[in-house]
Amino acid sequence: MTATTGDKSGREKESIRQPLDTVVLKYLQKRGFKNAERALVVDAKLQKDATSSMSLVALGADAALSDLLVLHSVEDDFEEEGGKFNAEQVLDGYARVRDWIFGALDMYKPELLRVLFPMFVHCYLTLVKKNKVEESRDFFARFHEDHVRAHCDDIRGLSGVALPEHVETDPCAMKFIKHKFSIEMCFQSFDLLVRFLRASDGNGATKCLAILNENVGVKITQRDSPSMFVEEEEEKSIDAVFSGVVTGETTASIAAYNSGPGRFGLLEQSLEIKAEKAFREIEAKHEEAIKREDARVAAYKPKKIYKKRKKKGSDSENDDDEDDDDKEEKILDEETIEVDGYKVLKRREIDVPNVPPTISRLRNPRLVESEIPIPEYDYDDGLRALEDFSNRVKVTSDNLPSCCFFTFTHAEGKLICASMSPDVEKVVGGFSDSVVRTWDLTSGENDDEEDNEEDDEKEVGGKEMADGGTTTETGENKEKTKKVYKRGDKIGKSMKVKEFIGHSAPVHDVQYSPDGIYLLSVSRDCTARMWSCELEIPLCAYKGHQTPIWCAKWASCGNYFATGSHDRTCRIWTTELSSPIRAFCGHIGDVDCVAWHPNSNYVATGSSDRTVRLWDVSTGRCTRLFAGHTSGVTALAFSPDGQSISTADDSGIIHSWDLDSARCFKTMLGHENAVYSLDYSGGGGEILASAGADDTVRIWDHKDGLESVVTGIIPKIAPTKTFRTKNCPVVNAQFTRRNLLLAFGSRRMPVYHHIN
Repeated sequence: MTATTGDKSGREKESIRQPLDTVVLKYLQKRGFKNAERALVVDAKLQKDATSSMSLVALGADAALSDLLVLHSVEDDFEEEGGKFNAEQVLDGYARVRDWIFGALDMYKPELLRVLFPMFVHCYLTLVKKNKVEESRDFFARFHEDHVRAHCDDIRGLSGVALPEHVETDPCAMKFIKHKFSIEMCFQSFDLLVRFLRASDGNGATKCLAILNENVGVKITQRDSPSMFVEEEEEKSIDAVFSGVVTGETTASIAAYNSGPGRFGLLEQSLEIKAEKAFREIEAKHEEAIKREDARVAAYKPKKIYKKRKKKGSDSENDDDEDDDDKEEKILDEETIEVDGYKVLKRREIDVPNVPPTISRLRNPRLVESEIPIPEYDYDDGLRALEDFSNRVKVTSDNLPSCCFFTFTHAEGKLICASMSPDVEKVVGGFSDSVVRTWDLTSGENDDEEDNEEDDEKEVGGKEMADGGTTTETGENKEKTKKVYKRGDKIGKSMKVKEFIGHSAPVHDVQYSPDGIYLLSVSRDCTARMWSCELEIPLCAYKGHQTPIWCAKWASCGNYFATGSHDRTCRIWTTELSSPIRAFCGHIGDVDCVAWHPNSNYVATGSSDRTVRLWDVSTGRCTRLFAGHTSGVTALAFSPDGQSISTADDSGIIHSWDLDSARCFKTMLGHENAVYSLDYSGGGGEILASAGADDTVRIWDHKDGLESVVTGIIPKIAPTKTFRTKNCPVVNAQFTRRNLLLAFGSRRMPVYHHIN
């Protein structure tokens, strides 16, 4: 294991220089590098027998654990006198280290536990690689329960590794062998571990830890003691401890990714910005009308009101003048009001419309320039989008959205994915029989009227129908009847279903294009297909992945789409070409979900390796790497302003990350099973919706939370609202452009237990 720390003072560096040189000298002596050994002795002014009196603890937290264990190679330390591999030392050494960590003080235990899972993995793989079948089975049976809850997927994968050839071919084993764990420790925790290794030099614990020499990277944090919030954050639960993530990257490379600049804003030509500009123009015109009215009212001089008395002996001419004055005052009274004995001008109603306060809008969006070609939006599509934005309801924690749930009956085990068209008129589903099916929601009413006209002709003799319908007598006593439904009646309407046949394996994702003209589907047959919704024909088959494709997503501009596959890559496609224009490689597990940034310049990918990567489409480079999930990432969603991203995993945990700092600022707990879908409400993005395998749709308040990026304390919040279905796992949840929440799922048939 390699350990890194912050800067130390010159005195501290001088104090540990001698032990470090001694470790290097011992390594050179063991490997037989005579020339290098002599050069080091001369340059460092060491004695050749200096290794006999070296102190391991003197290395401190600045030492790499690989330097600490460099004296104990795996091949040598586990050999008996006869040259055979000693498997008992592995079992005994791991058991001793495990018991010591479990018996540590509560303030150090969470950090020390992070070493335990990497140790378990590589001890087990070492036994399997040495063909110790019985010992490896015994080791796995004794200790795997410690890690099942926190690393269920990895334990399940390791259970299938039983033979030496499996270690070289199994994807789960290769993931751990080729890539390092990344864990953190404070100075005191690391010092305790070093002291235990020194005291346990003769009982196998140090030899067991030598297995981790090339497989774990330890970062020594700057604090001298464990964080005061460790127990609070991890709730004293062993399964909640973050035991390191196999990212395939070192801590230094992750920091380099996350420290780079980013263009995390919106494009000036995007529909959201155009809508916001239109709203601001309306507000400006309304404010101008208010200013004009204020100026008109301010220009009028208030007049004091006097009670007029009729003079005695007044002639007719004076009476006529007074009548004229009364008429003028009467006309003026229609536009004036009395305030404290004065006449002031009455304000007129502003006839210039204003933006209603109930509309959800972007507030102070950050504008950036695009680095990739963005096509012009269709004029008609832009008008429809602006109309939707002008009628978009503002949803908050005080004004929660409504949820419309679409249930697919008789589709248990067959429905894999579902989605809604942008105009909320068509529903599409991908099924395990390789067929894509769409339903037109607007076809039910007209079809019912036609069916009633054709099928409801009966000879009833002009009598009133028993079901409440009315009849009208026609020729030959044939009448047309039409059923009359009452409010609240449950009516089953038939809708036209269309089938798109072309895939040869189950369909795993379906998406309508932003303009609703095209339909994109991806399948286990390693292809992505585009269909014409109007012509109902396939247009193109995109071939580039060599393994099943799990997910697909359109960019908001509609010209690009991304796919994620079992081959651990994400590929970017354009509708103009049949071959990919970008391939993002870096994950060490399947790419299970993808999401486009609102400005279409970045793509986020979530993988079963428990990490999320953000890729720059223009350069093809990874610009952010988020590591924090303890199980595979299954869902992603960007906030409408493009400043943050939310990620969900198989365990039901949702994290929100700030893109600028790459730090987690909020954790949402509530789901009891895997989360399949995430989506933000339009406009301000104050509401986050999630759907999962626990038969629920949950609403989360996402208005605040970025202040935790500065404080470092990550709040854990509960859902604001939970919508529960009736035995229906929810495969997708999405907001419409008017902020209506839609969800989709297939009914799970109940299990009945017969009592004899």
